[in-house]
Amino acid sequence: MLVKYISLALGVLEMLIYANTFYGIPFIQQIFTDQKVFMKEFCSEEDYNAGKYCTEASEMVGTMWTIGTIFSCSGPIIFGTLQQLIGSHWTRVVAGTLSTVGLLLMSFYKTSAYCLLVGVTFVAFPSIAYIMLNSYVAPIYKAITTTLKRIVKFF
Repeated sequence: MLVKYISLALGVLEMLIYANTFYGIPFIQQIFTDQKVFMKEFCSEEDYNAGKYCTEASEMVGTMWTIGTIFSCSGPIIFGTLQQLIGSHWTRVVAGTLSTVGLLLMSFYKTSAYCLLVGVTFVAFPSIAYIMLNSYVAPIYKAITTTLKRIVKFF
């Protein structure tokens, strides 16, 4: 019985942390601007030396958000198919691997901003899959699921 509650707690934690990592990007867009992400790749030598953030670099940050959104929305199609083909355990392993590699790549943004772009894509791709995978095991927790349904109906 304790194992079910631990599994449920870890599932909720997984949904809150991993599934929402990508959706925090609009809040850190100002940080990207302050850190001058994509400046080395897109700005001229004069702008780079002067520390002026050019329009092309700013547009690339917006493009990064757009690419992440596209992958986030297409993720459930791929992961839903994977879940049917290889099962929820291996689908969870694939999603976790993508998120972990994506977060590692994001940490190397100062080396190359393209690491950030690929990292955001890897984190965004399985973001909704965590919600889908954790909802899949909901019938195991009948009492808790019933309580959650009542709370959702109340709102």
